[in-house]
Amino acid sequence: MLAQRLRRKKVAKAPKFVGANAYAMATSATAYQNALTQTGDLLVAILFAKDGDPRDMSFNTPAGWALEFDRPALSGGGSSIIACYSKVATQDGYNSVGTFSTSGASSWFVIILITVRGPKTGVTTIAPVLTTATAATVALASISPTKPALLCGAASGFGSSAWTPPGSMTQAGADSYGLLSSILAVETMNAPGATGTRTFTFGSSDDLSGLLFTIE
Repeated sequence: MLAQRLRRKKVAKAPKFVGANAYAMATSATAYQNALTQTGDLLVAILFAKDGDPRDMSFNTPAGWALEFDRPALSGGGSSIIACYSKVATQDGYNSVGTFSTSGASSWFVIILITVRGPKTGVTTIAPVLTTATAATVALASISPTKPALLCGAASGFGSSAWTPPGSMTQAGADSYGLLSSILAVETMNAPGATGTRTFTFGSSDDLSGLLFTIE
């Protein structure tokens, strides 16, 4: 009887990455969820903006998005702001989730919109990095999910060069506009524990920022 109960016990699984869309614009962009999105999936929006006074820079989001993280800072040769928002999808398929914009940034703006299926608690551990000097890499500090999780990393930088994700992560999206380039990479963590530092490499030395987080 005990053996039967043990066989029936469900093994915890990491949330599933469904897809992502990326948008790089001047100061605003209307974002669309991935075509494979289903009602009830978790949507996570990662936002980057560059070139402004960090004391004045902010993001404007459509209604219904919950703030997970927001941080303006001096970054390398200019200024940056990086933020993360989430909400539950209310419709299937490729549909608009509204217009995101930035205030106080005088240059370029990026949205990376991720669809995830199966999370129990949503966005959990977050490790942001904004470089304090021009560099060709941005190293995102180790975080430690407490259960199987989807690990997501995103980076953005001034320059038209290409990004290379950490070796164990799979590139899942990228976009560029003007001199702003971004990348998204994901990895399924089937067991809890430290992720280790994850380093994104840019094709040139410039003003970089990044964000590493788990979805459990």
